[in-house]
Order: sequence, then C-alpha cells, then structure tokens
Amino acid sequence: MPRVIVAGHCELGVAYCLDSIAPEPERSFVRLRVFTLAGLSLILATGFVWWRKPTPDSIRRPTILLVTLDTLRRDRLGAYGSEAGLTPNLDQFASEAVTYERHYVPAPITLPSHASMLTGLEPFHHGIRRNGSFRLAEEANTVAELLRDHGYQTSAIVSAGVLDPSFGLDQGFDRYHWQSGETTSRSRTDGERATRLAIDELEAGADRASFMWVHYFDVHGPYSGNAPLEETYDAKTRSLDEQLGRLFDHMKEAGLYDSSWILVAADHGQSLGEDDYRGHTLCLYDQTMLAPMMIKPPAGIGADQRVRAITKGADIAPTILSAAAIEPPEGLDGIDLTRTVHDVSNLEVREAYGETRFRVMGFLIRKKMFVQGRWKLVLEPDLPADFDGRAFLEKYRQQTDIAELRAHLDVLRRFERAPRELYDLVKDPSESRNLYGERPDVARRLERALKKYEERQDIGVVSVPFEPDTVLQDQLRALGYR
Repeated sequence: MPRVIVAGHCELGVAYCLDSIAPEPERSFVRLRVFTLAGLSLILATGFVWWRKPTPDSIRRPTILLVTLDTLRRDRLGAYGSEAGLTPNLDQFASEAVTYERHYVPAPITLPSHASMLTGLEPFHHGIRRNGSFRLAEEANTVAELLRDHGYQTSAIVSAGVLDPSFGLDQGFDRYHWQSGETTSRSRTDGERATRLAIDELEAGADRASFMWVHYFDVHGPYSGNAPLEETYDAKTRSLDEQLGRLFDHMKEAGLYDSSWILVAADHGQSLGEDDYRGHTLCLYDQTMLAPMMIKPPAGIGADQRVRAITKGADIAPTILSAAAIEPPEGLDGIDLTRTVHDVSNLEVREAYGETRFRVMGFLIRKKMFVQGRWKLVLEPDLPADFDGRAFLEKYRQQTDIAELRAHLDVLRRFERAPRELYDLVKDPSESRNLYGERPDVARRLERALKKYEERQDIGVVSVPFEPDTVLQDQLRALGYR
C-alpha cells in the first residue's frame, strides 16, 4: 500500500502507514494515538492560520502617485506620435504603461480640470466652472480624503497659485505644499522644486501606504523672449520631461517604481496659434481638450497597451480608489479604468462633455463641447445662430483704444468663427472644416444628445462662490486668469 499525505498533514499519512504495517493487536492503539495527535495538530495549524490572517488595515497597499502636467499638448510626446524627441522619459514611461488615446478633459482651465480629477465629478457637479471664482465645498469628497480614511498618508505638491489651498483642493491632504500668501512674483514655481519636494515626501512615507499628487506648471505661459512661440513651448516641454526623469529615477533607486501605481495626465493642452489663438482658456478644440494620459500599474501588468475608447478626467479619482482596493462611492461621473490594464477593450462607448467660462470685455463667455463617436459639436450658447462675428469685431474696434484692442486681440478673433460648429474628427482631426450647415442631421442628433446629457447637471453641485484676497488675485492676474 503506497504512503499518502492527505490534506498536507503528515500525521494522517503516518497513521495510514502504521495502520498497514503494525501487528493486529497494536492497530487500535496506533490509530487512537496517531489520530489524536493529528487532531491536535490540525487544531494548532488552523489556529496558526487564523492568527496570521491579515486584517484590511495590515495589508500593504501600493504607493499611488498622480502626476499632473499643466498645459502639456499630447502631440509633443513620442507616445502620441511626435518625432521631435522632446520627451524620452515620458515615452519610456508610456512603454511600461497603458496609454489612453482619446482622453478628454472637462475644461481647458486648471482649477476645474483638477477638481474633476480629484473628485470624480464633472464641473457641473463639483461646481467649479472657472479659475479663481469658486471654492470646492467641504462636503465634497476628494480622493485624498477617502484614501486617508483608509490609512493612506496623503501629500500634494502644487506649482501655481491657481491651485492655492484657498480653492479647496487641499481637502484630505496631510500636507499641501504651496507658498500661499506670498508676493505676486511667486505666482508659480518650477519643476525642480516640485521634484525635490516629491522625493522628500517619498522618502518620508517609505514605511507606509502613501498617495502623492505632484503638479508641474513648467509648460504653462506666459512665454517670454524673442524665440518663436513653438520653440519656447518645446523647450519648456523638454525641461519638464527632465524633471519627470529625475522623479522616476529616484523611485526606481528606492525600489518604489515597480510596485507603485503611477498616473500621468495633463489638465489641458495649449493652442499655439491655431485659429489665430494663443492660449487655452477659450479653446475647446482638440489641441486643448484631448490630453495625454497614461497609467502604469505595478510591474508586469498590462504594459505597453493602448486604449482607443473615450476616457475622461473624472475617471482618475475612481481609478485611484480602485488601485487602493477601495470601493468608489456611488454617484461619480467617472469610471474605474484599472480594468483596462487587463483588457484594453473592456470599456463601454461613451460621450465626452467639456466647457469653458471666462469673463472678458464686460460679459461672460460660455462655450461647450460634446463628442459622440467621430463627431464633435462646439456651441456658443450665449450667441444667436446668425451672430456676425466680423461685424461685432469692427464695431468693437471703432469704440476701443488701441492698447485695449491689442490686449484682447486673441479673444476678439474667436468671434470670427461661427457660434455653432460640427467636425468629423476622423476626416478632419485638425477641426478646420465646420460641417454644421452641411450635416444638419448629425448636428441635430448631437444637440439632442447634449440636451439629454445636460438634464442631470443641476444635481449635486458642491462648490461655493469665492473671492480671493488681494495677493492671490494678483497672482492669478500674473498668470492671465483675472
């Protein structure tokens, strides 16, 4: 009879073996003695397993890093087709990550876009529609608050006054690095400071689960000097990439890189003269609204994958929570993207909404964008369909002194475009041919879908109007926001 170890307990095997070889008078004693020993061993082993079973709080959760790149265009990255070689570190990162090819931001403005990333809500739900005019309400749930409630150490490093803690995005962070209240010359800081502080935070939190948000502002204007605009922008992009290389290299040396979830995303892009506009606040075309976004899971999972379905800035919060094994709360506008790490096709067909609001020349400009499949609708709802932008410009030129005219020239030029636009993003990715008049069937369909999408916009707004102090107003003005 062969010797068999049953259920991993050698005593049972010994009992079986001894039972088969012992003389008949001794078998009963052998069975009693060995099975008693087996039972005791089983109880002790079970108790040991129960004692060693980890509790949720004792499970080592991964470090999670969110890196936001203010004003970075996706067409500057090799991962998105650029051959300029400006971003070798980001391109290497993309080869180890999931890259999202149709990632739309909710607004071409820093504060609303970051509020969506940190809350999982669209601007019409978190209520921050403009820079410098709203504060996130205390009852809002940020991803940092939820992570901290589950034992995470949380920290943030921001690089511009537009994300000053006065605006409420500091909720849930144990440390929120920004020199609030200093002079206007400190309206922004460079990437070298952000990287240094990020490395310090990583070293300080090496012994526990941590979440860190690092915001880089290097690529953002104003762009000074005599060099051409694109040349200056590209130099800033190259400098930003160098800082990301320093950060990632430190994480690798510290043994954190492979085990961490790292999310890299731009809050919006930048128009570099397309449509005679240089900026981002008033632009809802893809050079500002279609942003780079990449997610690197722990090593060996889903590397070098590409997702072609629409994703949104609001997806970042539920994705971070899922990476930490935390169930995202109900009512979020975003969805969990961690599933794309295992299956890039595992996303439903979605629509993308974006908006911008900016007060200039005495009135509030409100504009919105809606993407459905290959079609994109851009609307100026405050203007009638027959608005004559050129006539408006001519009238304004006659009534305004030349200094003010030059100050608002880029803003004025936008009125030369029709208030209702429709683009086929497959045939016309540069959005140069307005098909609103040629394809009324598609335009009506998207307008109906947009109306249905907007029907839920008056639910759950969690921000309050806010007036910054004089110093902060000056800082925002220095950045071109007031």
